[in-house]
Amino acid sequence: MTTPNEKAPNESTKAKRELKIYDVHGYNLPTTPSCLGTNPHFVVTIECGGQSKSSKVSKRGSNPDWSRQSFFFDYLTGGVKFRVDTHHVLGKDEPVGEVEEVVENLASRADAAGVIKCILNLPTSTDTSETTDKPTISFKYLLGDPIEIANAEVNLGKKEWKEVQNAPTVLDKIAGPLAKAETVQSALTAVQGNAAPFLDKVDAFVKLVDNIAEVHPYAKIAWSVISAGYKILQAQHQRDNALSGLVDIMDDTYAFILESKPVFEVESQRKIAEKLVQQTTECGYFILHYAEDKEFLERTVHNIFGEADATIKGFEGRFSDLKASFQARANVHTEIVVMQTAAVTQNIALDVNLNDMQYVGDASYLPEKACFPGTRAEIIDTITQWAVRPIQPEGASLFWLNGFAGSGKSAIAHTVANLFSSGKRLGGTYIFDASHATERRADTVFSKISRDLAGMSNDWKKALGAVVQESPELRHTPSVRRQFDELILRPAKEMTFVGPILIVIDALDECGGTPDSRKELLNILASRLPELPPNFRVLLTSRTEKEIEDAFNHRTHITQLDLQGVSHNSTSADLAIYYKMRLGQLPDLEPKWSNGAWVPALIERSEGLFQWAFTACEFVLEPGWEPVERLESLILTTELTGIDKLYRAILHHIFGFTDDDARLPRFRSVLGRVLCVRQPLSIADLTAIRGPQESASATRSIVRLMGSVLSGVSSDSSPIRALHTSFRDFLFSPERSGIYHVDASLQEELLATSCLHILNNELKFNICDLETSHSLSKDINPDDFMARLDTHIPQYLLYASRFWPIHTTNTSYTKELGALFQTFTEKQFLHWLELLGLMQDLHGAGSNMKLVRSWAKGKDRELTDFSRDAEKFISAFADVITQSPPHLYISALPFAPETSLVARRFLPQFDKTLVVKSGKQHAWTALERTFGKRGGTLTGAIYSMSFSPDGSLLISVTLTHTVTFWSPETGQALGTLPNIESEGKYPASVAISPDGKVFAIGGADGTVCLRDLRTRNLIWGPEKVDESVARTLVFTPDSKTLWVGTEAGYVGGWDVEKGTISIPVQQLHEHEDQVVAISSNGTRVAFALEKAVTAVYEREAATSNWSLRCELTGPEENANVIAFSPDGHFLVTGCESGNLIIWDIDAKEAHGGPLVGHTSGVYGVAFSPDGTAVVSASEDTTIRLWDVQTGTQLGKPLTGAENLIFSMTFSHDGKHFATGAMDGIISLWDRTAAEARSTHAEEKRPVLFSMIVSPDGKHVLSASADKSIHVYNADTGAEVRAPLSGHESDVNRLAFSPDGKTLVSCSRDLTIRIWDAETGDSLHEPVKGHTGEIYSISFSPDGTRLVSCAHDSTLRVWDTATWEMVGKPFEGHQSAIASAMFTVDGKRVISGSLDGTLRIWDVEKCEAIGDPLQYHKMAVWAVALSTSGETVASSSFDGAIQLWNTDTLSREGYTSMQHGKDVIFSLAFTADDSRLLSAGGDHTIRLWDVKSGQLIGVPFEGHNALITWAGFFDNEQRIASASYEGIIRIWDVEDDTSENSVQATLQREYPRMTMDGWIHSGAEPKKLLFNVPAANRSTLLWGRCKRIIGAEPAVLDFDHFEFGERWMNCRSSSTPT
Repeated sequence: MTTPNEKAPNESTKAKRELKIYDVHGYNLPTTPSCLGTNPHFVVTIECGGQSKSSKVSKRGSNPDWSRQSFFFDYLTGGVKFRVDTHHVLGKDEPVGEVEEVVENLASRADAAGVIKCILNLPTSTDTSETTDKPTISFKYLLGDPIEIANAEVNLGKKEWKEVQNAPTVLDKIAGPLAKAETVQSALTAVQGNAAPFLDKVDAFVKLVDNIAEVHPYAKIAWSVISAGYKILQAQHQRDNALSGLVDIMDDTYAFILESKPVFEVESQRKIAEKLVQQTTECGYFILHYAEDKEFLERTVHNIFGEADATIKGFEGRFSDLKASFQARANVHTEIVVMQTAAVTQNIALDVNLNDMQYVGDASYLPEKACFPGTRAEIIDTITQWAVRPIQPEGASLFWLNGFAGSGKSAIAHTVANLFSSGKRLGGTYIFDASHATERRADTVFSKISRDLAGMSNDWKKALGAVVQESPELRHTPSVRRQFDELILRPAKEMTFVGPILIVIDALDECGGTPDSRKELLNILASRLPELPPNFRVLLTSRTEKEIEDAFNHRTHITQLDLQGVSHNSTSADLAIYYKMRLGQLPDLEPKWSNGAWVPALIERSEGLFQWAFTACEFVLEPGWEPVERLESLILTTELTGIDKLYRAILHHIFGFTDDDARLPRFRSVLGRVLCVRQPLSIADLTAIRGPQESASATRSIVRLMGSVLSGVSSDSSPIRALHTSFRDFLFSPERSGIYHVDASLQEELLATSCLHILNNELKFNICDLETSHSLSKDINPDDFMARLDTHIPQYLLYASRFWPIHTTNTSYTKELGALFQTFTEKQFLHWLELLGLMQDLHGAGSNMKLVRSWAKGKDRELTDFSRDAEKFISAFADVITQSPPHLYISALPFAPETSLVARRFLPQFDKTLVVKSGKQHAWTALERTFGKRGGTLTGAIYSMSFSPDGSLLISVTLTHTVTFWSPETGQALGTLPNIESEGKYPASVAISPDGKVFAIGGADGTVCLRDLRTRNLIWGPEKVDESVARTLVFTPDSKTLWVGTEAGYVGGWDVEKGTISIPVQQLHEHEDQVVAISSNGTRVAFALEKAVTAVYEREAATSNWSLRCELTGPEENANVIAFSPDGHFLVTGCESGNLIIWDIDAKEAHGGPLVGHTSGVYGVAFSPDGTAVVSASEDTTIRLWDVQTGTQLGKPLTGAENLIFSMTFSHDGKHFATGAMDGIISLWDRTAAEARSTHAEEKRPVLFSMIVSPDGKHVLSASADKSIHVYNADTGAEVRAPLSGHESDVNRLAFSPDGKTLVSCSRDLTIRIWDAETGDSLHEPVKGHTGEIYSISFSPDGTRLVSCAHDSTLRVWDTATWEMVGKPFEGHQSAIASAMFTVDGKRVISGSLDGTLRIWDVEKCEAIGDPLQYHKMAVWAVALSTSGETVASSSFDGAIQLWNTDTLSREGYTSMQHGKDVIFSLAFTADDSRLLSAGGDHTIRLWDVKSGQLIGVPFEGHNALITWAGFFDNEQRIASASYEGIIRIWDVEDDTSENSVQATLQREYPRMTMDGWIHSGAEPKKLLFNVPAANRSTLLWGRCKRIIGAEPAVLDFDHFEFGERWMNCRSSSTPT
């Protein structure tokens, strides 16, 4: 064994020893009672050689006993230190004392019994004089070779076992109260005899079978494990009835075999020996687990009733079977009993199919590649003993076997894997290979290993199944970190492991994948592996590369062995065995080389390289040649030592090239393809991608001769690859290979040319002959689908499709390549997307086109422009094409923007698709991509985001406190942060440090935590700031200080490295729910206060004293959001009016006038990193960019965000910014494109908070975020008059008086306004009284009263003649009141509140009637009263609808309804009370049967944001609805069956629309019609929706639309095939 990061032992390296500290006791420790009046607990911590290990907590008392624990340390030199602490359940532990001793001096300190006593040095005294009252620590120790210590423990165990007698009397006394004495005692009978004879028999058996090749590797394992297990049992005086029986069975089996003569003479007996040793090992593992860390009584009682009995009986049965097989000299058919996992923490009853998880099956170990029997035994034994050592509590560990190319690392890895697989202890393997780098990537490692573990353990399979069922996207996630966290760590934490689990990872230096993914894999192995249980051991091999060496350096969980340090004699002996095994049977060897002289000759030339030996043997034994002649040529050739000379000799022997040989270019071309392709190809495929100047036979004729250095040469279908990476390195180096040199860069150009030729000639429309467009790819039978792909897409075509961009961009631009690419863009681009969609490989195509764009930039403008447009096209439609490839042509292409180059080029070729007649997007926008988990208002809303400095990561925090990690490049989720109770609850804000090393999480509970960005592990925290939300987090530019600001006005600074407060937390303002901003250098803090005041505080950089710098007073409106410029000199405030103000803090005044453009409240602002621009988002659903210096708007307003945006942030390079919306969608925007001056007309669609239909049904009126009321003609959608203006903030709700003459509106501005319904004139001054935002208004049936409810938790009733308040405010709800209405008699009011209750109020008395009604689990928003007045419907934030009687207040006789899982904003009864309409946050309207509670028909789908209001009109023949996206929709309640046009028929047959835009049939199996992109979803006119008001509708023409089984006819007949 070697110490961590220490080279392998050789003559010059000091041997590592192991130090064991055991039998630890404390005496005379201070017993000051705790605050609870009890004596304290104690903990001892022992440190040695940089390792630290702590005991368990002792029982209370001054003489703690830790003798049940042993502490093991790797030891070279130095001392051992003991520290004793008083343990407190609450609060931090307190030091008692410590003492340090030199290990080499311990022997002289020990008494006759081997006990060493040391007086502790107390913190308050240095007096260490010998007195009996001094606090003292005592212990014993062992120091020596780890094996010697194990043997010493066994001998000690034998001695102690002899002293074990019957169960002590005290046990009887304890057991009595717990169970009937006779029951317990029957299970606690003493072991008859002692274990010493049994262990002697195990020892003798091990020695007997040690020389049997098949058994030898297991022998030492068995002895080590069974000895350690019995040592623990003996030390604990364990006597368990079941274990006693197991000992008897094992003893009897070994005794019989040892007495049998002769033994192991035939193969069957040898197999029995192997099984017996393996079964002994498994018993040892079980005993170790069974005894470890359990109290004696707990174990014995558990054995009576627990699951362990079944395992023990399984062990007994297998030993009996093995004995019987041996006795009968029969072939053994008994499988050993292996218990890898002891328990699953929860009963998971799942049947989850894991077969579709990404699994690189050919990355598994191969027994054929293992070492020859008898070779590398010393190294294999070292690794094996490391892997089976006793389980320690420090976590998983790693053994790094490293060495140069050809030193035999991989063979050792395959050998060890095979050895542990036979013993059922192999958890998984991953074999990297440079020739398979495309498939064997870093992002497939943990997925494969987890599936391997699932195959080994049913418990793991269940736990993994639960994880995958919860998050199905994990099956294919490319995130290395998320795979480790979710697919490895989470299942590992769900079970207890028994014995070691070995993972083998070979050739890490040949790992494929992106640099970031490889870096992440290396980081996990280097720093996060100990997070796994200590049972996990990872054997990893690689070359000694600096990156790996730097990562593994000084890691205590890593043991290193460098094959270069292995002794020459050992290697020579192994090589001799290898040569004799492979070549020793050749005839005519002895006449030529007497006494085997050929062996040392080959050993000398090998220079310790097993790859040399392997290649030489392959050369000698290659079919078709005379072996002895080839061997003679190797031995007689001078200067053949070294792998390079061997390769040159082999190539010269095969080809005999000279410097000017005309065959050399052909050789280089063929070998270049073999070695430069990104995944190995067969001879047939390599021939297919040859250059035009090369004959079809050249590849085969050259490759077939090279079996000594290439694999797969004997078959046309087998992939060809170098037998070893060293051959690739040799040919790519001109200095090493000479005339055989292969120029890799030239080969890249040739491969790029060949790939483009293939694509231009062989891609075609509907390449797999898909019969229908109705199906998603995932719904097609997987076997049939894969068979179709294999039939229609040859491997070389698939290879060309995947890798042409890589080969192209790895070479310089040439006119020839440019011309081929031009042909590709004109003819085959869509067919290429189709093929990649079929292969589920399309999402990376956008990045590939970006690479190609950079490659062509400055060389070919047309190709550059097309590549850019192709990026946009792929980003917009990759999901659709991947889900169903036919929809590339019938959905994506028709909806592409009018100016799209892809659409302009290819749409004329497909004239039988749907046609977008109006509402088509004009051009690609600045929106790069959208991603995120679309949810409801409560579950999805994003409140905070932060970019990593390199832009590769974005972290988001939602309203429900979910922290998610995203890749902005692909939009894929990289994982979530678990909500750990002890690490701060309810995340509310996030910030990544400028150096990219850490990130901070601010909590809604007023805490802050710091985590490592790479590992996500907690570094420090949670630290308490105050009780309010920690809303603002800011790192200083040097990443040394973290500033935290809370909504209650508290601000403080933390030392990032230490986790201590560097600037004390102070409350600078006492207002609640404040908006706070902190400058990046932490010297300025701003608060948005009431009365339009923004207070700015500052401090000197070197002090902690804050002072008020200024109070900035703007227009009479409060700021919703504020932000500092990067330099802290400017502050931007976003106001309720929609205006922004940029303030010059130094001048204490506004920097120019207000930034005017938004028409509603601003809720998101951010400065660009260079401070020159501000981005803002408003309730008017637009995003705007502003020039800070001039205050002018940059470019046109950005649209496409259909929901309110709460969070905005720029990337650190300033090229992009991200917005987070209330529905969970994150949008990534291109800043340059956003600032461009567009000539396209500006679209204004402010949020609609409500609407109403006029009593005569002729008009619909909207309550808008632009502070106005819009009036539209219900039939034409035309706006009939100028908007009604007057409110100073959002208009929330509208109400018509019963006579229809008066319109009333309420607003966030705390007022109610009264309007003439016909003229729109204001009839009265604004009605005031509420002190909070007014949410709802409703007239009494006679029109003489109006009730209003507000955020101030009150209701008020107004006299509609005078508009004075009647009586006093209605008080009683504990939170904002969202809805209120009169009963039919006008005497009572019903209200629903965010406090989750409903109340009935007496209008005359202005007080509540009875107690609150608690029918809902969450906040109540909407309330509706039936026409008869008998029934009330109420809805809550969780989508629940409850019905109840207004007289009895009972729900009896009513059925609850569930409208999704999000808030319901609107409820309405029909006139006959038979049906109920509901609408809400899930974007749908639903019609319910009141009596049965059942949904009527299918939901009304089409809105692309939460619906704020829906109601009947036109004699309940139609429905009107309003949405946050700023659109009103008019629906028919029933389908019109009289119209028989193509479009009408399709709308009846395909009425449904999913949130991701699929129009489909309502019945199962679901049949797809087409997909609507996000840009058109909110305006699509479809189904029962007959009109859209507020935007140009997307109207489609289906007259020539070919779909379903005729979809392939969508292509124009004139289009060339």
